[in-house]
Amino acid sequence: MPLLKKLRTLAAKVETTPGTAVTLAAADGAFNAYDVMVQAEIEVEERPAQGSFDNLVGSVGQRRGTCSFKTDVGWDGLNVPDWASTLFPACGYTESTQVYRPKSEAPGSNVKTVTIGVYQAGRFKKLAGAVGNFKFTMPTGRMITVEWEFQGVWQGVTDAAIIAPTYPTAAALRFGSGTVTWNSVAQKVEQVTFDAGNEITLLEDASTAAGFSHGIITGRRPVFTLNPESQLVATDDKYGQWLAGDEYAFSCAIDGPAGSGSNGAITLASTKAQVFNVQEADRNGVEIDEVELRCNKNAANLDQDVSITFTDKT
Repeated sequence: MPLLKKLRTLAAKVETTPGTAVTLAAADGAFNAYDVMVQAEIEVEERPAQGSFDNLVGSVGQRRGTCSFKTDVGWDGLNVPDWASTLFPACGYTESTQVYRPKSEAPGSNVKTVTIGVYQAGRFKKLAGAVGNFKFTMPTGRMITVEWEFQGVWQGVTDAAIIAPTYPTAAALRFGSGTVTWNSVAQKVEQVTFDAGNEITLLEDASTAAGFSHGIITGRRPVFTLNPESQLVATDDKYGQWLAGDEYAFSCAIDGPAGSGSNGAITLASTKAQVFNVQEADRNGVEIDEVELRCNKNAANLDQDVSITFTDKT
């Protein structure tokens, strides 16, 4: 009986102890996930036989895996959504009063690892000790998505019934009625992206069967890219700022669910964003700038190079 690709469900749960797999249940699958793929990376070392071109049975080595998927940015405007509270900490972003910022530390009390499982029409694949990276893609007037890429310790494949979660009902946010500013100048963009830029490795550990204990984030380089309409130098001198190495505040506010007093909002921002590249292009005959902004340290403040803020509707 063939296994149909679309009959798959993703579940993820924060681990109590980094690298120790937790049991997944239907409640841990409350994500609207798309394009879910989980791949094994298992080394097999060849062993040549003597006296011929033959080979002996290969030796199975270290066992790791990756899981990639997309989620929409669903949010009810009140509570931090599950996709954020579960996945951001495993990407090094920790929360305080609904503001997520990156944390420069190993998994433990703040930064977390997750167990990720993918149920594939009766077949089940799982990673433990997984950490990841994420990328927001915000196309003007269209649905916003987040691309997630996790690395973890491969746990093998078993047969298991596909879970039936209670999926979130909040509508997917679109990039409309938003506000994008750089150096206090409004930017008319077709798209903004944000890449957390995490550097990931797995910690080798001979005491484990897989050869790894869990994943760890060892560095980051968060980057915004945008393509605004070009403006006069007197209004917006990105080329001059590029040459000068100036740092300015950048903000991208996503309009959220409507409230009686004010709408909710998700704001991605950097206090010290620096131009690292500007290239000219055109959009339907209109001149635009392809801009790369890299997020730098905020003066003497650690781990404040970028922030993701959920502002509740009122």
